[in-house]
Amino acid sequence: MELHNNIAQNNPKENDNKMTEEINEEMKKTIIELFSKISKIHGLSRSVGEVYGCIYASHNPLCIDDIMEELGISRGNVSMNLNKLEKLGFIKKVWVKGERKQYYAPLYGFSSILDIAGQKHNLFLDACNKLRKLNEKSNEENEFIIEKLQSLEKMEKLLKKILVTIKEINKNSNEGCSKTFCEHDKDNTKPDCS
Repeated sequence: MELHNNIAQNNPKENDNKMTEEINEEMKKTIIELFSKISKIHGLSRSVGEVYGCIYASHNPLCIDDIMEELGISRGNVSMNLNKLEKLGFIKKVWVKGERKQYYAPLYGFSSILDIAGQKHNLFLDACNKLRKLNEKSNEENEFIIEKLQSLEKMEKLLKKILVTIKEINKNSNEGCSKTFCEHDKDNTKPDCS
């Protein structure tokens, strides 16, 4: 028995596998923590980010049971967060051959910067249009509305510049492909710009 233990301790391949497992576990923890913090920034619960991070950090699609085991949270909590992530377009259901359970895989670009900037831009644009209409309804120019409108217009213009920049980055990274990362994710394809 003692001889067997000495052989196992001196087996470099076994030690390398153990080291790789430890590194992979640390990577998984780091990714889960990252997405947990990102979700809080965007007003989502910490557990939404943890569930996404768990899925993102996995080599294979995960089912509810896998996520429950990894995170130590309830089935209901996992299910609710999966529904939220799916509605937001951050994950997709995938079919796993020979399995009846529902499996999930990430759509890369959690809280896609392009999507968020686009949504924020649209919100600011809508608010600016409403303030313009309110100002038009006033018999005279309302200085308070104009002041707020100018402030919102600055934000709207900044968001528009951010959108243009992100689209340009996507275009360059896809080597001339006209689709953004988000569009590739939606049709479940990888950029093929040939």
